[in-house]
Amino acid sequence: MVSGTRNALLDVINGTVNPSGKLPFSWPKKLEDNPTIGNFPATRDLEVKYQEGVFVGYRHYLTKGIATQFCFGAGMSYTTFKLSNLQVTPFGNFASVSVDVRNTGKVAGAEVVQIYVESPLKELKAFKKVFVVVAFIV
Repeated sequence: MVSGTRNALLDVINGTVNPSGKLPFSWPKKLEDNPTIGNFPATRDLEVKYQEGVFVGYRHYLTKGIATQFCFGAGMSYTTFKLSNLQVTPFGNFASVSVDVRNTGKVAGAEVVQIYVESPLKELKAFKKVFVVVAFIV
């Protein structure tokens, strides 16, 4: 690893450090696909309309069937993960969810496990970022 914080980008580029980043928003293919495109320009009083309601971000693209350049939750990693043994235990109006996360690559990294429900719209209800080192078998 290169010393000094100014070289952090170099560490990511050369693969010494795994970025493990995930997008917190959807990236449209074209500006016209953005859910707020019809809300601009602002009125004479500098008010901006808010007409999309809950149909912002990934909900907008899913309900309209619009493909994105990069979807919500897409990310970059120098490793791969395998999720297995998914267990959902309902209790009342809630549920407990567990899953095993295994790093199947050669570099330590973080994965974000995302839990979505449909009620009636698909929405992110929970997420957990887990850091998983590589298991070396000698």
